[in-house]
This record gives sequence, C-alpha cells and structure tokens, in this order.
Amino acid sequence: MSRCLTAALIALTAACAGPSTADDTLEHARRRMERPKGGDDLLAACRALEAMVQRGGARDRQLQAIRVWVDCLARTGELDRAATALAGLPRAARLYGQALVTVGRDPAALPRAVGLLDQAAAAWPAEAEPPYRAAVLLLADDQPAKALPRLERAARLRDSAAVAVARAHALLDLGRTEEALTEVRRVPGLDPGEAELRKGRALIQRIARRTRTVPRDARKAYREALDLLQHTDRAGQCIRALEGILLDHPRLAAAYTLLGLAHLRLGNAADAVVALRRALELNPLDATNPLYLAVIYQKRGQLPQSITYFRRALELDPFLVRAARELAQLLLREGRAKEAAAVLERLVSLDRDSETTQRLAGRAHMAAGALRRAERYFAGLAARDPDDFELNLRLGQLLLRRYQDEGRPGLLERAAKHTRRAARARPDDAEVEELQLQLRQAQQGSSK
Repeated sequence: MSRCLTAALIALTAACAGPSTADDTLEHARRRMERPKGGDDLLAACRALEAMVQRGGARDRQLQAIRVWVDCLARTGELDRAATALAGLPRAARLYGQALVTVGRDPAALPRAVGLLDQAAAAWPAEAEPPYRAAVLLLADDQPAKALPRLERAARLRDSAAVAVARAHALLDLGRTEEALTEVRRVPGLDPGEAELRKGRALIQRIARRTRTVPRDARKAYREALDLLQHTDRAGQCIRALEGILLDHPRLAAAYTLLGLAHLRLGNAADAVVALRRALELNPLDATNPLYLAVIYQKRGQLPQSITYFRRALELDPFLVRAARELAQLLLREGRAKEAAAVLERLVSLDRDSETTQRLAGRAHMAAGALRRAERYFAGLAARDPDDFELNLRLGQLLLRRYQDEGRPGLLERAAKHTRRAARARPDDAEVEELQLQLRQAQQGSSK
C-alpha cells in the first residue's frame, strides 16, 4: 500500500473536483463544513447533505452530494450512519456511497472499494464519476496501469479537466512522458478549478525533477553555484563555479540553464543565449530554457523568435501565466488577433481574477471580430467599475459595430450610453470624438 494513499483517500471522499457539475446548495454545505468552529455547523451540514442525498435528482448531482456527505460523516465520526441512508438509494448510487464509506473506514479495503465503484459504473454506464473515482483510488495506490482504462472511459463519457489531469499523471507514472504532456496541455482549455490547476502544475514539477537530475558527485558544487546566484547575487562567481562543473559533466543540462541565467543577470545576453540553447538541446522538456530565450529575444526586438520560444515554453508548461500573457501581447502587436485571443482564453482559466488578463482578452476578441466574446469581458469588468474610461469606450465601439451588422436599435442605445460615460471621463480624447461622430451618423440614419 502506497504511503500517500491515506492522504489521497481524504481527497477522494472530500468534495474534490471530478467530472460532476457544480451545485450552489452543495457549495453552501462545503462552506459550512470548512468554518473554523465546526461543531454544530458541521453536524447541520451533514444533516442537510443527507436530506439532499435522499431527495435524489439528477444522477451526477446525487453522486456529488454523496461524496460531500460521506466526507462530512467522516469528519464527525458518524460513518456508521451511512448504511441506513444508503439502503434506499438506486443501486448505482448505493454502491458508489458504499465504496466511499468502505475506503474511508479502512484504506486497506481499497480493492473492495474499487470493485464497488466498478459495479456502480456498470449500473450507470453513462456516468463518468464512478470510473473516475475508481481511477483516483488506483492512482493513489500506485496502480496507473489499472487506473488508465477507467480514466479513458470517464473521458469518453465527460471530458473534464479533472479526468485529463488524472490521466496525465497515470501516463507519466507509466513512463509515457510525451503523452502525459500532450494530455496536460488540454487542462487549461477544460475550465479547470484550482484543484486541477494545482495537480497540473504538480505534474510539470514531476517532469522537471526527473529531467533536471544532477549527478551525485556534482550536487554539492551545483547547490553552491545556485546559492551564489540566488542568495548572494554573485553571478560572476556562479559562472566560474559552473564552468568547473561542466569540465567534468559537459552534458549537464541543469548547469547550462543556471549558466544562462547567471549570464543574463550580468547582462551578457549573447552568452546567455548560447548556454540556454545548449540546455534546451540537452533537456528538451525543461520550460525554463525556452522561457528565458523568449524573454531575451523580446528585449532585442526579435519578435518572431520570441513568439516561437514562448510557444515552446507553453508546450512544456501550459500553466506558465507569464509566458501566455507575453505571447498574447506579442501576437496582438504582430496583428495576429485570433491567435492572441485563443491564447488569452486559456490564460483566463489560469488567471481568473486578473483584470489585466480579462482586458487583454476583450481587446484580442474585439480585434479578431468576435464582438460578443469581447463584450462579455468588457461588460463583466464594467459591472465592477461602471465609470472606467477604456471599458466604456470599447463597449461603445463594439456595440456600434454590432448595430451596424445587426441593425437592432437597442444596440445603438447601449452604444450611446457607454460613449457618454467615456466622454465624461475624457471629453477631448480622439477616439471618443470619432466614436461620437459615428454614433451621430448612425442615429441620423436610423431616424430616416
């Protein structure tokens, strides 16, 4: 039994993200469970969840409710209550609940729990959750070969970020690194939650640890060189130390990466490029090298090369917010708005709370002609800050364009409203004046 199994089983019975849909009532119950005082709040949450489980409803919702409820019972030490409540449920739901209770009581009973989940999957063959949950258990017990077919079945039923990231981990466990990277690249485009993003980043870190291995006889010297750069800012001494290491280990990619960063710290861009390219050649799976090559070429104004390396960095680490944002901005500068919009759609899922990212996404979609998508971003931001100049200007512009395409008077009225707000903020702005002129012409045309 894996030493990480117990922790994974806690995640299993908790309301961790799976291929199920969200539910406001369940979210309320989760929040009550997480309150610091616990006690009565926790007991009340368990009772409410039990009632929810008994009411039934849509299958995916019922399975999610069972999962949260079993977690709640485990926290209060009342797992024995589950048997009676589960008895009246449909067979698949009952088997699913019994599996969670079984493994919650005794992690060593994992084979029985997996068997119950497989029976639940057979009883409800259209539901992705039972095979996904069985796979999570098997992954926690270091059985990726058995987990993978269950994850593939879950993905066929409902493709989700949770299934994709679990499948990526299974593939990596089986030594199929390139396939794991291909799978994890899909995660940002599958509306991931924080749990999926965390697990996706963990997979990239696992790959990094495997590929940045330093030979035992060079580890002490390498750590000292790293300290010289990171902690004492002595890049020159770091370079000399690394040159010594590379005499004995001329193919050590990690040393070339650090050498490139040290040269970059000193402003030696040409030497940094040589070192980072060599590191990328020796370790093509480390995103650090293409990321910093992209930064160097960006500073040099060599935008096509910078775009190429930012793309490569994102292929190796699809969770690099900095690379995605810089790439999108470069694509916009190059007039490649559709490509920029595609990058930004993925970036929004990684950086949901960033107003900067949402503004960029709105601009990119607007430049690409996807006016409704652009409006979604700008309107969402304007709801929080209704007097923002840029938001009102862009909404006025795109709503006017939509009116010109669709001819609906309501669009013209809304465009005028946002234009007035923009004009109040900056009455002499050239774009505002141009927009006001276009609006007057459109209004005159509509009144004829």
